[in-house]
Amino acid sequence: MTRQLVEVRKNYFIPSEYELHAPLPGERPYDAFLNGFSLSTDTLEVGLMFSLHSMIKACLEGWRVSPSHMAPNSWCYLVAFLWECFGSGVTATRDLFMACFRLSQGQADYYLTAHAEFKVGGVPSSNKGRKS
Repeated sequence: MTRQLVEVRKNYFIPSEYELHAPLPGERPYDAFLNGFSLSTDTLEVGLMFSLHSMIKACLEGWRVSPSHMAPNSWCYLVAFLWECFGSGVTATRDLFMACFRLSQGQADYYLTAHAEFKVGGVPSSNKGRKS
């Protein structure tokens, strides 16, 4: 398991200031724990990088949501939004993000949906809600 964590750190450029752990027997990847948060490798695969972008930090702090409680697919919206802003020369802010998306609470986590009039290229556009 240690070798896999080393590979995760290397593949996703996670700075050494972040301590990596794999779930212990009986733990789930999204269980809360003291002095930290958990993320799945799915979240890293959609492009989330460390250190977290200031807009992502502002959203999480404003929502009072731990990264581990965000549905993995919702990270796609955050990352795609940042890339679109960067490519367009627009400053990404929490207010601008919230004008385009809304946070909802599912049975087990939080998820994002685009407002009906806002479309993100390359990201599934189903706004039917998320099955929990």
